[in-house]
Amino acid sequence: MFLTTCLLVCSYALGENADSTVVKKHKVDTVYCGWSLQADIASPLMGLTIDKSVRTAEIAFDVNLFNKIFPTVELGYGQVATTANSEASYSTAAPFWRIGFNYNIMRRFDDNGNPKPTHNYPFVGLRYGMTVMNYTMTNVPVSDDYWGGSSQFDYNYRNAYVGWLEILAGVRVDLVKGFTMGWAIRMKMAAHAKTNKALLWYVPGLGHSDGLTFSFSYTIGFTYRTKAEREKVEKIRLEENKREYVTLKK
Repeated sequence: MFLTTCLLVCSYALGENADSTVVKKHKVDTVYCGWSLQADIASPLMGLTIDKSVRTAEIAFDVNLFNKIFPTVELGYGQVATTANSEASYSTAAPFWRIGFNYNIMRRFDDNGNPKPTHNYPFVGLRYGMTVMNYTMTNVPVSDDYWGGSSQFDYNYRNAYVGWLEILAGVRVDLVKGFTMGWAIRMKMAAHAKTNKALLWYVPGLGHSDGLTFSFSYTIGFTYRTKAEREKVEKIRLEENKREYVTLKK
């Protein structure tokens, strides 16, 4: 389903490029327009200020295709050591990774058919995330409903595989000399797990595994654009300045 959605979005974007070429008689952008490397600074800050039992760090790498589709790979590491309730405790530490894409929802041409710069753009995206984790639960109370009484047990699980889906929306903004920033809101849902999901109090990269999970990311990093892309944007800016000058002169 996830791959099918990716193919449909790619087909739509390629169709949009073709339509723009036919109707507005503009040259289609080159396929490869650059790449970007971003680091999320919101997750570590929230771990230091809001929930000190959770430590998370992650980076993202994407490739710019047609200024519309941005295939993305995200890598991170999460660590949790906390008391799940008044009796039991839960701990885990594991890397995680996500694959997917962002889709630029900004129009590429204005009402007059002139191309628009795409450095600052809103986007929507999809991700499939996964992790292989070891986790430990200690002092877990177990009640005996037949004989009465209760006991405490420790659980140590190895190689628990967890996968999840994410839908996100956000904005990417240029700063200066290739440096960029952005933010995104994510909705996450556990898809499958090679363990009992009821025992997964927290999953690195996903968060709490019970139902839908929401998270916020704020990224800062560097974006490289090809020479052809930089020249195109500079030409667009010159044309915009020229149109503004003619308008003011009138």
